[in-house]
Amino acid sequence: KTKNKKQKQKGIMSTIKITFGDEVRRLTLQPYELSMKNIHERTQKLFSISGDWVLKWKDEDGDWVTLTEDYELMDAFRTKKENEPLRIWVVPKSDQNKKPNQQQSAFPLVQEKPVQSQQTSHFPQQQQQQ
Repeated sequence: KTKNKKQKQKGIMSTIKITFGDEVRRLTLQPYELSMKNIHERTQKLFSISGDWVLKWKDEDGDWVTLTEDYELMDAFRTKKENEPLRIWVVPKSDQNKKPNQQQSAFPLVQEKPVQSQQTSHFPQQQQQQ
């Protein structure tokens, strides 16, 4: 019975798309791999990230939610649309409490190295209407 349960679990894969800057990476994970520790470590390795950063996702209300605990990750998977990957963004801790423009669907380019720019926030700016 235990062997059959493990075989069934192998068929239940979870997909996550992680965005860092202009790069998107896709992870397909087994149920036993779904932990914030594992996702955090994989994200750090995939993007060679240094410094303080957090992972965020956009919930069904359009709010950006920080992911730090396993129960938050499970909640994100429960509320995402069926047959779609969970989309996560890497955000510098310095920007984590700022509110993005809710009309935008994603964070702008979050870059590892500072870039001189007039824009000081990593959140999208409201577009000018013409």
